[in-house]
Amino acid sequence: MLCRDIIKEKNIQEIYGFHNIPGFEQNSVLLLPGTFACASTGMEITITGTPSHAAYPEAGKNPAGVIASLIQFKDILLQKDCYNGMVLGTVIGVAVGSEAYGVSAGKGTLRLTVRAEKEEDFQSIISAFQTQAEELSRRNGMKCMIRFIEPFPSTENDRDCIEKVRRAALENHKKIIRSSIRKIILFRMRLWKRYWICTVH
Repeated sequence: MLCRDIIKEKNIQEIYGFHNIPGFEQNSVLLLPGTFACASTGMEITITGTPSHAAYPEAGKNPAGVIASLIQFKDILLQKDCYNGMVLGTVIGVAVGSEAYGVSAGKGTLRLTVRAEKEEDFQSIISAFQTQAEELSRRNGMKCMIRFIEPFPSTENDRDCIEKVRRAALENHKKIIRSSIRKIILFRMRLWKRYWICTVH
């Protein structure tokens, strides 16, 4: 809120941010046209049914099946060939029931993180997943509650601003590296793999 007020008050038209990206040549300038950071949110989907004695599971409504179906739906949804950029859906955790072995679970929670390179893909995935969770719950006579954790939109680099940075880098004799968010992610994965191997061995 404070930043928004200052931007309006000072009539700020352009904002530039500097971000350190490990693994690239020191003192070089890395330019990323388009998306710099994916749109992202945590999703916590809680399905509430009815517990019952484990010997009579038909007397209750166990949410395990609904949650399993949602995980499968997530995989199918993200494999569709209709997106304009990279999309990701990562299961963070699943909790159904408790250690009460005589009780069929009556409540469960699926936690996942959704990311997308393009804002329109992000909104489409969230909407589809929310609709599916609510529909599956309704069809099975259960309640569905969805909570979004730390959502934020994609960060898009303006091409005119990038060009100004490029010219400034040339004037100061800096090496320029042009890349994309996909290349950066793949590069980080390779770095992490090397780090993990070194750490384990």
